Amino acid sequence: MANISRCEQIVKGAPCGRRRAMAATRCISCLNAHMAALRAQADAHVARGTCPDCGSELVRNLAFTTWWQCACYGEPSRRKPEHRAKPACSFQCFTSH
Repeated sequence: MANISRCEQIVKGAPCGRRRAMAATRCISCLNAHMAALRAQADAHVARGTCPDCGSELVRNLAFTTWWQCACYGEPSRRKPEHRAKPACSFQCFTSH
């Protein structure tokens, strides 16, 4: 008999218990809920327009439409002049739209 992997994500105070893939940490339902929460959080950061880590502005990365990064992300020589003196920040996120 095969060992069935169960989701251990806590939902309403108890483990979910649905089937999950052997290598996964969550079932599909819990994964979808987790990703929706992350997208909502990213949307809130972008709506505010500031980085949650350092407070600098967020700028769009033109590689993907929904990719946003802190203006202090990366090497100082590649940043806008007003952000070159600030310390490096690694915040970046993807929004839902």
